[in-house]
Amino acid sequence: MINRISTTATKWLDASYFLKFLLRLLGLYLLFRIINWLMIGLIVPGGYYSPFVDNYLNYVTVIKISVLQTGAFLAKLFGVNSFAVDHSTLQIVGAGKLIMAWACTGLEIMSFWAAFALADTTPLKTKLWWCFGGLFCIWLINSLRVMVLMIAVKNDWQEIGTLRHHDTFNIVAYSFVFLLMFIYYTRNSRAFAA
Repeated sequence: MINRISTTATKWLDASYFLKFLLRLLGLYLLFRIINWLMIGLIVPGGYYSPFVDNYLNYVTVIKISVLQTGAFLAKLFGVNSFAVDHSTLQIVGAGKLIMAWACTGLEIMSFWAAFALADTTPLKTKLWWCFGGLFCIWLINSLRVMVLMIAVKNDWQEIGTLRHHDTFNIVAYSFVFLLMFIYYTRNSRAFAA
C-alpha cells in the first residue's frame, strides 16, 4: 500500500509526466473549443453557413434541443407546460419564454471534461467510459437548470431575475467536474502508478 502511494506520488511529482498531461489537456481542450466554434459558425445562417453541416453534422443543435426538451419534460412533472417555438425557444403556457443561447448549451464545460478524461494515461476504454459518463452528467445538470428556470418563470419568482443562472450553472457544473476528477483519479489510481 505504501509502495503504491509512493509510486503514485513520484509520478505526480514527475515534471515530465505532469507537463505532458497539461499539454495534452490544453491541446485537446483548444481542439474541442475550435471545433465547437467552427460548428457554430457553419450552422448559423449568414457568414460561413453550410447547409450540409447544418443538416448532417449539427451536434450543437441536437444538444441544445435535447437539453430544452428534457428540461421541459421535467418541468411538466411539476405542472409547467410548454411548447417549442424553434430550436432555441420554449414558450411556457400562461407565462413567458425561455431562450437558450449558444453559450448556454454547456459546450465549454463539456470540452474541458472531454479533454481532461482523454488526456491521461489510462486505457482508452476507461477514458471513453468516463468521458461519455461525465458529458451525460453535465448535460443532465443543464437540463435541470432549464427545468428550474421554467418553474421560476411560470411562478414569477423574482429572485431568479437577479440570479445569474449562467454563472450558477458554471459553478455547479465545474464543482461537479472537479468531484468527477477526484473520483476518476481515485478509481484509476493503479493506471497512474504503472
